[in-house]
Amino acid sequence: MDNIISLLANAFINYALPAATVTALGWLVKSIKADRARQEAFEEGLKCLLRDRIIAAHRRHIIEGQAVTHEEYNSMQDMIKSYLALKGSNGYIERIAKEYTDAPVTADAH
Repeated sequence: MDNIISLLANAFINYALPAATVTALGWLVKSIKADRARQEAFEEGLKCLLRDRIIAAHRRHIIEGQAVTHEEYNSMQDMIKSYLALKGSNGYIERIAKEYTDAPVTADAH
């Protein structure tokens, strides 16, 4: 009886445990890849939204000539900083961000 238990324990250690470990590692790798893909999609979507807002603010304030308040200026600086931190490299965005940064700021309207 002890011999059978020993053989079963040996079989489990030599076959079942490695198979379960490989399966668990495979699941973990697949899960990490899926999380990375979701994270990349989230970051790309956020870059798109930031780019859209930067372009809209540039159009409103620089092209159409509406005054830039301190609050809008600070918000735009935060968006530009976030966009660049997300590795958003876009010569057009960099150019209009500079134009916006160089724009005169008016007193906030209350």
